[in-house]
Amino acid sequence: MDTELRADCSKCFGLCCVAPAFARSSDFAIDKPAGHPCPNLRDDFRCGIHTRLRDRGFTGCTVYDCFGAGQHVAQVIAEGRDWRQAPATAPRMFEVFAAVRILHELLWYLTEARSLPQSHPLHQDLDDALSTTRSLRDASDDLTPAIAERHREQIAPLLRAASHLARTNPRPEPSQPRNRPTPAEIDTAARTGTAAQTDTTAHTGTTADTGTTADTGTAAHTDLAARTVGRQGGEGVDSPRQDDHMRPDSSAGTRGRGKTRRQTAPGRRSKVPVTLGRQLIGARLRGADLRNADLRGGLLIGADLSGADLRNADVIGADLRGADLSGADLSSTLFLIQSQLDAAVGDASTRLPPRLHRPAHWPTSR
Repeated sequence: MDTELRADCSKCFGLCCVAPAFARSSDFAIDKPAGHPCPNLRDDFRCGIHTRLRDRGFTGCTVYDCFGAGQHVAQVIAEGRDWRQAPATAPRMFEVFAAVRILHELLWYLTEARSLPQSHPLHQDLDDALSTTRSLRDASDDLTPAIAERHREQIAPLLRAASHLARTNPRPEPSQPRNRPTPAEIDTAARTGTAAQTDTTAHTGTTADTGTTADTGTAAHTDLAARTVGRQGGEGVDSPRQDDHMRPDSSAGTRGRGKTRRQTAPGRRSKVPVTLGRQLIGARLRGADLRNADLRGGLLIGADLSGADLRNADVIGADLRGADLSGADLSSTLFLIQSQLDAAVGDASTRLPPRLHRPAHWPTSR
């Protein structure tokens, strides 16, 4: 993946520690208004408790990813002048940062979609979308989060089309001799799973769902963790609406909006991609065969996905906070981002795509 889409905090002005607001919750130990520096931000724009964030109640900070928006705004748009040196420019800098972050996340997804062999029929459209997104980002004088959100809405159908091609025409993969439940068993488990005791209200943004992120702006009470774990995309283009997050009801299971996958023998690839319901909080999907599944925007908070096969599954915007990925196969999962892994729990046997790294808080052995 292009290095411009990977965060480099050494070239930023701590924008993610100032621009967004966050509310006291399971992910943040304090309330912080938008545009105000976090009290842990040092004079050199580094975090004073960086190595102790989880212990100090700032788990939300550990799962945040700006996709390189911070250094682009700091070094390219602001030309190296930080918000402390020019306080009059700070509000505009924070607004542009929120917008560029949306566009950089889109660039990440578009780049991945372009790399899929199955997306060949869409390559010209994807190339055009990449060019248009970069042009919009570089027109920073007029750029606002609202403009970036509208652009995301326009890009969403193209990403869905690439996902459909990839999941309905999967690349041959070596079979793994595992006893996996049938799709019917998966459906039953998802409906009867016990809801995780998670504070979803604290992670609900203040704006309506318009794409991969429900709350990328700097309005008061915006939850930084929720933006990064994937109601954005992780911030995904098909994230659930705000009212869905307000109802942590796992009984919804697969009675949600999607159709269930038709039954096939365990370990055998179906021609029909799996589409489970979006409300999968606490779902028991241990060892499930979820190859080619449509999990876009799914609420998988606290779900048991240990040993599950998620190859070629689309997880754009899926909320994986507290999900157990121990031993799961994510080696070719579509649109998986680092913040989703950082928010989940895995182990040394979890298989990851080469572009992502194993989170430091995961155990190194089973």
